[in-house]
Amino acid sequence: MNYFELYDIPVSFSPKQDLVKKKFYALSKEFHPDFYVNESEDRQREILDLSTENNKAFQTLSNKNKLVSYVLNLYGEKTEGEKYDLPQEFLMDMMEVNEALMEMEFDFDAEKLAEVKSQVEEIEKKLDHEQEGLFIDFETVADSERKEVMKKIKDIYFRKKYLLRIRELVDALVSNTNIFGCAGSTPALGTTKPLNDKLRGFFMLQVQIPVHFCLFFVFYFLFYLLNPSL
Repeated sequence: MNYFELYDIPVSFSPKQDLVKKKFYALSKEFHPDFYVNESEDRQREILDLSTENNKAFQTLSNKNKLVSYVLNLYGEKTEGEKYDLPQEFLMDMMEVNEALMEMEFDFDAEKLAEVKSQVEEIEKKLDHEQEGLFIDFETVADSERKEVMKKIKDIYFRKKYLLRIRELVDALVSNTNIFGCAGSTPALGTTKPLNDKLRGFFMLQVQIPVHFCLFFVFYFLFYLLNPSL
């Protein structure tokens, strides 16, 4: 029994969340272990399994990314741990963003970081808009056309997953620079470099940071860049 069957709702990339919550609360009450303390051990285990399954179902159906992945898996369009080959056109578009982030690991520029963040957000908005349209198509097209729609949804899913890695790095760079004041590379490991006036104005800080904090984020970025399917 899949999660949609458990909740008695049609398979969808955008199920009605009020109905999902209603089903979750109803099944939580129905499968509450306290109501079965006088039942056999086998029955109690069965209820516990159903309660666990209900929790997993709700966590999946109420989370957009988990939901997309689940439906694609359900239809055999995606497998767990799949290494998806992103379109070369998309990777080329990301090259400028990646290069800018690499440069900022050693030569931080607040204005450039703001531009990169805005660029990533704009790409995400376009993908979200395209994805929402495909969700509607999935509901309305003939069964024979659904496979093609799901392939497009899958492609956007992995592109957004790749963008999430970049967004995490951008957010980490902003956050940790805000805390530590990472202004760039320094002459030698363990030395520090004062924040320049531009950074002080942006973060309102006057602190120093050892270079190893900067190097950490370089290695973090390279790891996820070389492993986009993780």
